[in-house]
Amino acid sequence: MKILDSRLLVPPDPPVVVLGKALELGSSSPSAIPQISSVSAPVPQISVPQDPAPSLPSSQAPDLQVSSSQAQTTLIPASQSSIPVVNPSTAAASYAQRFKASLRNLRKITSPVVLEDGAPVVQAPASVLLKTSDQWKDHIVAKFHGLIPPTSKIYTDLNPAWGKFGNIVVRAVSDTSCLILIPCVSTREWVLQVGYWQADNCAFSVYPWSADGSLVMPELESAPTWAVLENVPPQMYSLDGISVIASAIGEPLHTEKSRLDPYYFGNTKVKVEISLDVAPPTVIIVKDNQMNSVKVKVSYPRLPPKCCNCLRFGHLLNRCPKPLMKRQQGAAAIGGFIPKGTAFATSKTSLAGKDVSSKHVFIGEPSGENKSQVSAKSIGSNKRTKARAAARRKSKERSRSNPPVERVLCHKRDTLMSVNTQELVRKWIKESQDKKLIESQKVQDETRREEVIESEKVWTVVGSKSKGKGKGGMKRESGIGKYSVGDLNKGIPGMKSSKKLAKLEAKMMFVKKPVRENFKKRVDSLSPIVPLVVSSGLQTNRGLNGQSRQRFLRSWILKNTPTLGCVLETHVFEENASQVLRASFPGWRGEMNYQFAENGRIWAIWDPAVSVICFHKSAQLMLCGVSVPATGESFSVAFVYGFNTVVQRRDLWGELSNIVQHSPANQRPLIILGDFNQILNASEHYSVIPHPLPLAGMNELQTFLGNNELTDLPSRGVFFTWTNGRPEDPIIRKLDRVVVNESWRDTFPESLAVFEPPGDSDHAPALVFLSSSLERSKKAFKYFSFLSTHRRFMEVIKTAWQQEVCVGCKLFTFGQRMKKVKAACRELNREGFGNIQQRTKDSLAQLELVQDELLSNPSESLFREEFVARKKWNFFAKAQEIFYMQKSRVRWAKEGDACTAFFFKSVIANQGKNAIKYLRGEDDERIENSDQIKDMLLSYYKNLLGTENAGVLPPSVEDIKNLLSFRCNTSLASQLLKVPSMEEIRDTVASMPRRKAPCPDGFPVEFLWEAWEQVGKETVEAVQEFFVTGYLPKIFNATAITLIPKVPGADTLTQFRHVSCCTTMYKIIARLLKNKLKLFISDAVQGNQVGFVQGRQLIENVLLASELVSDFHASGSTTRGCLQVDLAKAYDNLNWQFLENVLNAIDLPERFVGWIKQCFTTTSYSIAVNGELVGYFQGKKGLRQGDPISSLLFVLAMDVLAKKLDRGVLDQSFGPHPMCMVPLVTHLSFADDVLIFFDGEEQSIQGILRILEDFKRDSGLGINREKTALFLDGGNLLTNQDMADRLGLQQGSFPVRYLGVPLTSRKLTKQDYQPLIDRVLSRFNAWTVKHLSFAGRLQLIRSVIYSIITFWASIFLLPVKCLEDIERMCNAFLWNGAPNSARGAKISWESVCTPKNCGGLGLRRLVPWNKVLGLKLIWLIFAAGGSLWVSWVRRNLIGNQSFWDLNHLNSGSWIWKSICKLRPLARPFIVCKINSGITCSFWNENWTALGPLIDLTGVNGPRVSGLPRNAVVADAVRDGDWWISHSRSRNRTIQLIKACLPAPSVVNAPREDDDDDDEFLWKVGDSEASNVFSASKVWDFLNPTGIHVPWADSIWFKGKVPKHAFIAWIATRNRLHTRDRLISWGLVVPSGCLLCFHDVISDT
Repeated sequence: MKILDSRLLVPPDPPVVVLGKALELGSSSPSAIPQISSVSAPVPQISVPQDPAPSLPSSQAPDLQVSSSQAQTTLIPASQSSIPVVNPSTAAASYAQRFKASLRNLRKITSPVVLEDGAPVVQAPASVLLKTSDQWKDHIVAKFHGLIPPTSKIYTDLNPAWGKFGNIVVRAVSDTSCLILIPCVSTREWVLQVGYWQADNCAFSVYPWSADGSLVMPELESAPTWAVLENVPPQMYSLDGISVIASAIGEPLHTEKSRLDPYYFGNTKVKVEISLDVAPPTVIIVKDNQMNSVKVKVSYPRLPPKCCNCLRFGHLLNRCPKPLMKRQQGAAAIGGFIPKGTAFATSKTSLAGKDVSSKHVFIGEPSGENKSQVSAKSIGSNKRTKARAAARRKSKERSRSNPPVERVLCHKRDTLMSVNTQELVRKWIKESQDKKLIESQKVQDETRREEVIESEKVWTVVGSKSKGKGKGGMKRESGIGKYSVGDLNKGIPGMKSSKKLAKLEAKMMFVKKPVRENFKKRVDSLSPIVPLVVSSGLQTNRGLNGQSRQRFLRSWILKNTPTLGCVLETHVFEENASQVLRASFPGWRGEMNYQFAENGRIWAIWDPAVSVICFHKSAQLMLCGVSVPATGESFSVAFVYGFNTVVQRRDLWGELSNIVQHSPANQRPLIILGDFNQILNASEHYSVIPHPLPLAGMNELQTFLGNNELTDLPSRGVFFTWTNGRPEDPIIRKLDRVVVNESWRDTFPESLAVFEPPGDSDHAPALVFLSSSLERSKKAFKYFSFLSTHRRFMEVIKTAWQQEVCVGCKLFTFGQRMKKVKAACRELNREGFGNIQQRTKDSLAQLELVQDELLSNPSESLFREEFVARKKWNFFAKAQEIFYMQKSRVRWAKEGDACTAFFFKSVIANQGKNAIKYLRGEDDERIENSDQIKDMLLSYYKNLLGTENAGVLPPSVEDIKNLLSFRCNTSLASQLLKVPSMEEIRDTVASMPRRKAPCPDGFPVEFLWEAWEQVGKETVEAVQEFFVTGYLPKIFNATAITLIPKVPGADTLTQFRHVSCCTTMYKIIARLLKNKLKLFISDAVQGNQVGFVQGRQLIENVLLASELVSDFHASGSTTRGCLQVDLAKAYDNLNWQFLENVLNAIDLPERFVGWIKQCFTTTSYSIAVNGELVGYFQGKKGLRQGDPISSLLFVLAMDVLAKKLDRGVLDQSFGPHPMCMVPLVTHLSFADDVLIFFDGEEQSIQGILRILEDFKRDSGLGINREKTALFLDGGNLLTNQDMADRLGLQQGSFPVRYLGVPLTSRKLTKQDYQPLIDRVLSRFNAWTVKHLSFAGRLQLIRSVIYSIITFWASIFLLPVKCLEDIERMCNAFLWNGAPNSARGAKISWESVCTPKNCGGLGLRRLVPWNKVLGLKLIWLIFAAGGSLWVSWVRRNLIGNQSFWDLNHLNSGSWIWKSICKLRPLARPFIVCKINSGITCSFWNENWTALGPLIDLTGVNGPRVSGLPRNAVVADAVRDGDWWISHSRSRNRTIQLIKACLPAPSVVNAPREDDDDDDEFLWKVGDSEASNVFSASKVWDFLNPTGIHVPWADSIWFKGKVPKHAFIAWIATRNRLHTRDRLISWGLVVPSGCLLCFHDVISDT
């Protein structure tokens, strides 16, 4: 059959994958016809063509015959058959003709040929086979050598190996064959290359799919199998030598590893193709040319199965295709395929040596002559000597950590010997062997046999502690081929005793030692969960010399079962190191750095289960290579113990940098762990008493990690790893860390570091798990936006939406339709986008194949084919980008390029950070079982959210009315009860943020917006129905609780922040209710609360708090105090009845309260654990974090506490802050973040705590005293500590983190703004951003970095040094991808920070930008009359003075002083519109449009005019005219004032209301004055643009490809490194064009 090139049939859009069974055709022989009829054919979804279906020509009928080996059957053409081909026509149309054409997806293609027995035979046309071939091209054919096992069993056995990059699909097509879909191309090729596999003890062979392939069960004559060659002599331990040995078994194929292990030889695993005619041998005798021989034992882990019924290979009795045959009586039992016999192999390599003689040497049971000799010697031995030797042997075995296992042998090398000594001994042994080989040729056969026995006695007891027969066996008689210990000593310098020589030989020779039993069990139990555990930081501040400490380490090792690790600061002398190592780590091996550091600062220790080689040692570092034979993993590990000083640690950074950059470790997985003795950022230090940060050391560590692209491994457990152990001045820091390179993250993406509690040490030990304990779970449905790009998307949604569903209310019907849509989306995803990663790769490979052919032999058809292939690849590439973008939930990358690699790395990073791999229980034990973790989470949150408050007595509505003054009026009530219109609902859907966490039903807002054409109408009707009926079905109020770590290394339930993911329909309803709540929330909640209240800004609370805690550090008496309150689980504990009473107390409409109540009282919860929804329970209390209305409802409830605190001051329950009397400021709130200010007295604190307890009884919201911090002024730390202890509070110290910024009592220092530097650095040093292009880096700087800086700059005037450092980091990151150095930048940062139309990139310089944001604070002082901060500033800092003339040096905090320094810059922008004239200063304000009058007249103006300096505009008006206009003075100042004054009509008579007060406006240049501050307009005015470049629009046009535009920008700036530019710099590079290689390229 001729198969056309499938590339010619690629449709413009991705083809729809049709699921079904394969149509397998047999061979072209007639015998294959019955097989064709027995296999079900697929049903492809094809349209019905207009041309008639082709029929089978009658001329082909005679060719269809049955072979002679079968019963003769004559084929009867359809025209001669007794069965009519076509039914006779009737008056009525047939069913097929009456069937609806749109529902018919099958058609008659060919007519059958009928055999004599009536069986129809059809022949598949080539076009059908072609479609089938394209459909099943990703499948392979598995032909079993027996009956096929169940498909589920095949899947279970094969999917772990074949389905790593996409699950396989198994489809049985016959009794002995099946089709297997392997999505990954590379895996499919590997499976076909191996060719022979087994599933359920049934062998099968695999072949690529072919339309003309046969399904006949093949006969198995030979098969590949693994063979273990035991005791391979060193002379034969090479690929050629092993090939010689394995040739005696069959056809050698390959060894288990591509390269032989140079350290552990002896047992070698090889794959050999064996013939099944004879049993394979169990012993191979290898001979050399000198007739020396050695026996090699062979074992076979898994031979091909053999059936005892049909005696065929490839299956067992349960899979035998033949019926069970009765065995004849007396017949011998038929056994399986049992190895037996001996095979011979000849080697050209000499086998003579110490452990191999001319007599056969064996492992296992002795036989023949050897057996008789051993038996004779055993009989003649002394029984008492044997008893003593046995006792000593048992004692030696008991001293080991694990008992040996019989008949399990391995060869190990003790790596404690130096390399030079090893080479010396190896050279000496080789010379000795050569001598003996020459001498042995002159010895007779009998003498040679005696020497064999002596040789066996000697070399079975090699070691420094050999006793018993080893003593007598070591000495030999003089003669040919014989030697003594004295002779051996002469060959090695420095050897004075046989004991030292024996020890040296034991270290050098590969001695056969039994594998310890518990190691064997550990290797057998090494699951994919934890194949290797690396420990570090076992820092022993008291050393390892004490037995108690050694016992602790043994118990710790037993508990955590690490395989490799290091111990720091052992305090063990070098002469005691071996003894302490054996006592602390029985059976383990180790390397120390005594030659570089006194008392061995670093001990690297490991279980013999792993192979460890020490590459490099120094006083602060030990680099090792690790290989794990049990798992095949290998990596490099560096154990670090840094010195205490910055200067000394510079050597460590240099060593590590050299290893990472210039050693092979850079290309391999590398992990660096230990005690760095240096923190990385300010958050890694905590102390009660302020201490300076080691900024220089922090900068060096940050530079080292950034330059070498090393990042912290995701960790769990304790965050701070070191404590100074001083209760009077406690300090904790994170000095221990685990950092890895990117190769490690790619190789071990699920690796995790766990920092354990330190116990009696001062450092926390670290455990590194190489793989995760996460089990594969059933993931919930998630809709991805790439589905909407499919050409059939709207058709599929429409079909699903129009299906019949159960009748109910519109919300219920909407939910039922969404279930149908979910099933349709699943099917569309499976058909069009299944295994999207592999499809993208395949489409790209197809495109490159077509392009290669097109550029070699162009034709018109290839151009069309290339267009189709490119379109297909673009389709899948865009879908893959959308997939990773949506999973990464990165929302700042709006204008970057297709950063698929970045989004993919972000997904991996999020999984490593958020995945719950274990939790700690109440007894601090790690719980790793997934079922136990789910039970813990479900029980915890069911108790937190699913139980009612205990001991809560909500106050009545009347009691709350006495506290709250706000009341809802009639006008507001009518707005609240208005049903949302269709436009409002549609605008709400359009404004909802994208790429949010998935909802419980899996449909984010993207689906509604992308399918709005089909589902929009029903969505609007369902939402409106809620506002009409007030009923919300529970399905739409279901909630998925997602857990996010609150702190790094979260591993307890309290360290996770839970966010509620609500359904999209509920979010639409809640957002509409939120818009209604915003209508009155600013009037209902007093000004102390700025959280989530429209018109109030977070920065106001920070500014006011900074003023109130100013100079807290100054020495003096205690007159001021501040309490930073931590509400325990604030949102979760709010009582529902209390909230309902609050809503009723402010007279909200009953119907509106019913809507709100329906939202928070019908909640139900499930827990999302690593992507799986677990459990279900109803909520009983609390508000959901993630619910759009929760924040506004919470601040309404917190307003009750605000009123209670204010009443507490009036009732003298506590004294107020001395500077908070007018206006009364008892506290500042941002949602649940509360600062309470008082007079510093202990009685006041007790009064505040009583108010908080009363509020807890009313609402369920209580404080957590352990996290509530007390701050007092006066600088007396001991007094403050005593008071905090008495009240059960935490002593606080400034600076403290408040609303994301430092709250400090003194001027901001470098140590204070270090968190800002650290946060910017953390963004730049994240390993995910390494994959961003220039355009992606620019977008990160513009969107993320500048947003972080703007928040800080809106509050503080940051030091110039801080802003310059940030600009330097941004410049370096833009050009080099790392924030350390901008060397090599193509364009200066000053040019980059110019507008795009002037040739720059549109960034802003930070120093002037900080001043622009500072001007906004000045604008707030004049414009924000309702702000609590502004009111306090006007009353306490400005008073009766003019802001412009205020002496700021004597009052206010450092922030206020920095604001006042901007007055000269702000003055031209602020103008005053005169209304009543009672507020505007006559002399100091710009109300005449000519500037302040005092600037025009000078300081003599008030004196000359007679108006005082503090006069307002209204004071200058007398009887409807300016007072000064009546003056007849000719003084120039008087005349100037008259000329400047406008008409007196601008001043209106003052009225009682405030609406007619003077109004301050912001005026930028010649633009019209406005009451809105625009930072961008101010920036443009203060930083005018330069000359516009004509090429800007050609690069930065709409629809550009960002990364291409960036390169074009560099080229246009004449900074691209073209070849002619490189040549002009003196570099030797080709001068030809990169495309045609002829013309000289140029940047012009």
